[in-house]
This record gives sequence, structure tokens and C-alpha cells, in this order.
Amino acid sequence: MKKTLIFLFFLVILLFLFFILSESLFAFDWESKRITLKSQEKIKGKTHIILEDNTGKTFSITHYKKELTDDLNKSIYLIFNETARWKNIVSIEFTVKGDEIFTIISLAQPNKLLTITLFGTQTSAKIIDKVAAMLSKFNAWKHISYTKIDFGIRNNTIDSLVFLENYTYKKTDLKLHLPAGLMFSYDKNMIYNFRVVNKRNIVRVTNKYRTEDKLSNDILSAVKNPRLYIERYDQDYFYHQLERLRDKHTELLYRHEKLLEDHNKLIYGLITMESASLLGGKPVEKEIIQEIIKLKTENPQMTNEQIRDHFETMEVDLSKKLVDLILGLCFNEFQ
Repeated sequence: MKKTLIFLFFLVILLFLFFILSESLFAFDWESKRITLKSQEKIKGKTHIILEDNTGKTFSITHYKKELTDDLNKSIYLIFNETARWKNIVSIEFTVKGDEIFTIISLAQPNKLLTITLFGTQTSAKIIDKVAAMLSKFNAWKHISYTKIDFGIRNNTIDSLVFLENYTYKKTDLKLHLPAGLMFSYDKNMIYNFRVVNKRNIVRVTNKYRTEDKLSNDILSAVKNPRLYIERYDQDYFYHQLERLRDKHTELLYRHEKLLEDHNKLIYGLITMESASLLGGKPVEKEIIQEIIKLKTENPQMTNEQIRDHFETMEVDLSKKLVDLILGLCFNEFQ
């Protein structure tokens, strides 16, 4: 009886420990993925878990939840499974804050440790493949070395920030002109978009990534001759220039209309004064002046006589001198 009680006591203890250790993993069947729980501890509301796959690779999860959801565990497993094939991995650490997963992957590099950081809420095998493709391009660089790369996931786009260690190209230290590092985005194509600083000039360099040399020559051009680079490649500069030209065009149109209005007022004033003497003190009506101008504008070959014949059909009698006056002042035609 005593042995039975002791056995039951230890059985309860073991069951309790198992429950505590696996509390945050019930939402996902890690055992079916051949991953086992190595340890788990809680410190000040934070849970730290260490897991190991069947090849001996370990990874850690730190979270602040009571337990991780099935979706979060699936995302963690997907990232681990897809990145575990990368070469020279030293460690993989996951931190869950809210619904976001922050992944820190340490890679052994010659004489240094490279840190890769992934963060975002949406993860898929396609996204991890894009990250791997970007890393492959970065690793092929001959003139650029770096210590850390951050990757941000938004929808199907990967944003990355490369923290530079050294960057010398054609005897020019380009790192001095890139205080914020190199920024890339990858959706259908890999695009670079960052600022180059040269004394008082800040130039935006952006283009489709093709080769390290193309990237380096773009940066070098912005450093050597920032004004020329802006005029040739900076879309913001083109938009600014276009807006400036549009404003100038609007201003010129307004000034032209104002000058035309002032010119017409002057012409009408002169015609009115001259016509008063021609007509014995009675100035010509403004509507008649406008009609004559319209007729002559629409038909430049129209003569004085034809204009007067037109008005006769409307029972308006105009003198030859009056029509000559209007044609002379408005169209520079004198007889």
C-alpha cells in the first residue's frame, strides 16, 4: 500500500511537470514534426522555451502570452524549417510580441558573426525563399561587407536594411556617404531606394537591382556629381520640375489674359474717343467693335466694304472711316 502511494505521488508530480513544461505548446503538435521540448522556464511573465529537431538543431522561443496560438506556432515552425537549411547557422531565436514574430538568425562568417533579423505578421515559404534570394545576392558582393541585415515582411513584399561594415568602390569610401545603410525591397523585382549624403547634398538613389557594379556606379555618380544625378534619375526632382513648369505656365496664362484684357480696354477706349469725333459726338457701341473684331479674326481677308455690307444686313450703317479706324488699331491695317 505504501509503495502504491509513493508511486502515485511521483506520477502526479511527473504529470504536473509535463503540464507546466508543455503548457504553451498544446496548440501545436510539435512531436509530429519530430521536434521535442528541451526546457521551459517562466521569469516575470516571460516564457522561454528551447526546442530541438531530430538532427540536433535547437531553437528558442520567447513569448509573453499564456500560450501561443496554433497560427503562431505554425509560423515559427515554417521559419525554422525553411531557414534550417541555410549554411553556417549558429542559432535561431524567436520572440513573439502580440501577433508579431521577431526572428534573429546568427550566421558564422569569416572572422565575424552575421545577424539576420526577420519581423512581420505574414510568413510563408514563398516569403522565406525571397529572403534567401536576397541573401544570395548580398553574399555575392565583392566590395560591400556588412554586419547585420533586417528584413521586414509586409504582404508579399520584403523590405531589407543592410548595415554596412565596409564599402569601398573605385578608391572611394562609399560608406561615408551612406549613414543609414542600404535599403532594398523585393516584390516582383528587387529595388534599392536610399539616400546618399555628400556635404550639403542629400540625393535619393533608386533603381532596379541588377549587379553590384551597377548599384555602386549609381551611388558613385550621386557622390561625384549630385546635381547631374538628380537631373537625370531622381523622379522627385522631375515631379518638382514639372510642378514648377505647370505653375509657371499658369502664371503666364494669367498674365497673358490680363495683358489681353488691358489691351482690349485700351483699344476700346481709343476707338470710342476717335469714333466720337467721327460720328459727331456719339461714340460707337462696344458690341459693334467686338463684332468687327470677330468678323476680321474669323476671316482675315475680309475687306472694309464687306464688313460694312455685313452690318447693312442688320440695318446698321457704318462709315468707311470708322471701320478703317478699328482695322488700323486692332489689326494694323491702314489704307
